[in-house]
Amino acid sequence: MRVFNNYRERQPDNLAHCNIVINANISKSAATNSRFSDFYLILAKIAPMISKPQPGEFQPYQGDYINYVGNAEVPAILEELRDSTYAFFTAIPEEKADYAYAPGKWTIKETLGHMIDSERVFAYRLLCFARGEQQGLPGFEQDDYVLNSFANDRTLQDLADEFRVVRQSSIYLLRHLKPEKESFIGTSNNHPLSVRSIAYMIPGHELHHLRILKERYLPGLGIQI
Repeated sequence: MRVFNNYRERQPDNLAHCNIVINANISKSAATNSRFSDFYLILAKIAPMISKPQPGEFQPYQGDYINYVGNAEVPAILEELRDSTYAFFTAIPEEKADYAYAPGKWTIKETLGHMIDSERVFAYRLLCFARGEQQGLPGFEQDDYVLNSFANDRTLQDLADEFRVVRQSSIYLLRHLKPEKESFIGTSNNHPLSVRSIAYMIPGHELHHLRILKERYLPGLGIQI
C-alpha cells in the first residue's frame, strides 16, 4: 500500500498543522496527476461533482470537516475512500483492534463503529433534505451511540465490511442527487444545514478520524500501515 501526505490542497490557518496521512491511492491533487485526473473524469460522467457549500450553510465545526476535503471532487472521493479506508482497517491486526491511546478514549473498533453510525446519520439527513423535508431533524450524542453500538464485541473485519456496504449506499444516494437539490437547506439539531454541506461532511469526517488514528493510535501500537 502507498501513503500520500497532505491530502487537502489548502486549509485555513487553524487547520494548517493537520497533516493528513492515510493509506489511500489518492494523490495530493488529482488535477495535477494524470492517472487520478482520468479516474475523476470517469467518475464525473457517472456522478457530476457536487458544488462546494457556502458560508451560512453549515456550522463552524462542520466547516472543519468540509475543509478536510479540500479541492477533491464529491462524490468521487467517496469511491476512492471506500476502498482505501477498508484497506486501512483490514491491515490492522485483530488482536490490536481493542486498543485505545488513552483511558476513556474509543478503541479502534469503536472509532470505526462511530464512523459507520455517523455516515448513516449524515446520509439520512441528506436524504430528508434532498426530498424537501421541512421538519427539523435531531442531533445525536456520539458517546451514547458508541456505548450502545457494542462495537468491541465484533471483529474489526466485520466492522470494515459494514463500513464498505454503508459507503456504497451513500455513493448511490449521491450519484442521483439532482443539482437543483444541492443547495436546499434543512434544519438539523436546531441549525441550518444544506444538502451539499452534508455531502462534503461525509468524507471530511472520515478523513478527520483517519488522521487521529494515524497520529495517535498507530504509534502506540508500534505498527505502520
